[in-house]
Amino acid sequence: MKKVILYIIILISFNCCSVDYVEDLPNNFQFVSESNINTFIVGDNITIPCQVRKYTYDKKFIISTQFYYSPTKCLERGDYYNQTEGKLYYWIIDIKKDKLVGPFEDYESFNKKKKELGVDLDF
Repeated sequence: MKKVILYIIILISFNCCSVDYVEDLPNNFQFVSESNINTFIVGDNITIPCQVRKYTYDKKFIISTQFYYSPTKCLERGDYYNQTEGKLYYWIIDIKKDKLVGPFEDYESFNKKKKELGVDLDF
């Protein structure tokens, strides 16, 4: 009986504590969630670091918002582009060219670049 109860507790622990989540995006990109803070977009040669808060995509582009946490709070992935902790940034991935554009510190600059690149996406 004790073994059965222990087994049930272990089974419940594994099921309710798992926060890992991966969503496949176009052209081998993925949105990865390893915890509430460790959420990022990764491709073969590109990473939008933690914490990706919003994203959307089509066949040509991925756009994202990212709230920056220092590498001590977020698993270190890629270059952090001299970002300021606690600040919101905007990003564009050109899927066809495998090119990362950003970070943009304000929505106006981000929106201007979206228009320049022909990005027809919004959050």
